[in-house]
Amino acid sequence: MTVATTSDGETIMLLLNTREADALAQGDEDCINELSTIVHKMLSKRVHDIMDHARLRCKEQERKEKEEHGN
Repeated sequence: MTVATTSDGETIMLLLNTREADALAQGDEDCINELSTIVHKMLSKRVHDIMDHARLRCKEQERKEKEEHGN
């Protein structure tokens, strides 16, 4: 089972081999749990990336406001 994201992080792609696809289609609990764990990790990482980006933007905005008020 392979998971990848596009460079913009907007699309998550899941690549399954035939055995994994069959197991998932049959409701195999181990396969479902593995997939669930992978997707959870990917989404958690994406949320952290978004939050980090927002923090950086806030710091940059604060810096700009300080410069404007300092002049």
